[in-house]
Amino acid sequence: EFIGAEGKIHSYLIKFQLVVMKKGLRIIFVSTGRCGTTRIAEILQKYLPAGCTVVHQTRFSQLANLIGNLQYHFPVGEALGDFIYYKMIPEGDNFISVDPLSSMIVPRSVILSEKTYIIHLVRDSGEFSKSMFRLTRKKNKSFIAHNFIPFWQPYLVPMENILSKKILFKYRKIHKVKNEFFEQRFLANPHYVKITMEKIFQFNILSTLLSSILDEKVEIPEYELLKKRNQT
Repeated sequence: EFIGAEGKIHSYLIKFQLVVMKKGLRIIFVSTGRCGTTRIAEILQKYLPAGCTVVHQTRFSQLANLIGNLQYHFPVGEALGDFIYYKMIPEGDNFISVDPLSSMIVPRSVILSEKTYIIHLVRDSGEFSKSMFRLTRKKNKSFIAHNFIPFWQPYLVPMENILSKKILFKYRKIHKVKNEFFEQRFLANPHYVKITMEKIFQFNILSTLLSSILDEKVEIPEYELLKKRNQT
């Protein structure tokens, strides 16, 4: 009987938590990639309260990346990108995106919404450049994408990753243009925040930021923040 009563109390507490926590929010981490987003997604999936859906990559992410880079280079309109992005957003729950591949197609209607919180993650350009290049040598899919898929990155020419002796400088340029694009596009968001990769993994920074957004206490143990997935 005691176990049954405890279970009911726990159930009531969960229901109460879902009532008081804000609903219908969109918390969107935008980045160039290689900014710890995989690790952040793992942490949030583990420690965010019920009612929050965390997405790192979806079946639409690679397509979103290509569309975003095409839209960057050519005035082709944003309707297709908007359509793809809305396909990625679940109804009802708070939606937390930690997907760098979809960062360039976040619709303007989402950006301007009071219920959207943009968190712009930034890494040192030299560290980003080396990390991105190493990724293309470790992962076959990344090697293929960076060398054989046009518009996988802004200004990156097919086979340049293999043939150019200045490829690290090119990745630094990509870092620059994408972060400038993010600032210009997302400054219109009423809750825009820019934060470095190093700072987001400091104790209490991520938990404090999310707690203030959700109006719900989020606790993340310090040891979880020390496991940075792509610090290499």
